[in-house]
Amino acid sequence: MLWVFLLIVTVSLLALISYEIYALANLSRGDTISEYFWAVSGKYPILPFFLGMLIGILAGHFWWQRPI
Repeated sequence: MLWVFLLIVTVSLLALISYEIYALANLSRGDTISEYFWAVSGKYPILPFFLGMLIGILAGHFWWQRPI
């Protein structure tokens, strides 16, 4: 079951990296991943806070657990 999760993560990361390379190569403005998030954050200013909170909660959940 772990291999399915790792496969999904690997394919997702490769897809994001491939899209970013394509977006950088075509020289269009506003189509990279970071430019997309900047535009969305302009519309919804609370988004960076929620994403940071989500990442912090997940990091705390996965890596700073109390020993049982």
